[in-house]
Amino acid sequence: ELLAAHFEKQFTPLPNSCNAHDAQLAAYDRLIHRPGGGHPVLHVDFATVKRHVRRLKTDKTPGLDGITNQVVKLLPDNSLRHLTGIFNRVFREGVFPSAWKHALVVTIPKSGAPADSPTSHRPISLLPSLALL
Repeated sequence: ELLAAHFEKQFTPLPNSCNAHDAQLAAYDRLIHRPGGGHPVLHVDFATVKRHVRRLKTDKTPGLDGITNQVVKLLPDNSLRHLTGIFNRVFREGVFPSAWKHALVVTIPKSGAPADSPTSHRPISLLPSLALL
């Protein structure tokens, strides 16, 4: 509880909406959707997703969803095709799934520091495996 209070003081969430940020997003959206203008939308193919899944390290701790890299590596091609579609939709629409934005925060004690002090720990954010692909 002491650690939670310490980190709550250290890290405050960003506001959900910022007028300047919203205006920039609207301008970017208009640029992308105007005919013949804007940047090309990123696209990822199935082979690229499969290659990156094969390269996942299996000794990593999962995020809040509990899905380990070992499980992701066991997904059949059909599931990887669905993931490819999800990734392309993220690129096309510019919206990252909110479930992938939530992290499990754990603390790691600093070596040589007193364990009973909140300042003797550093936070680590464990994100969902799919968000890191």
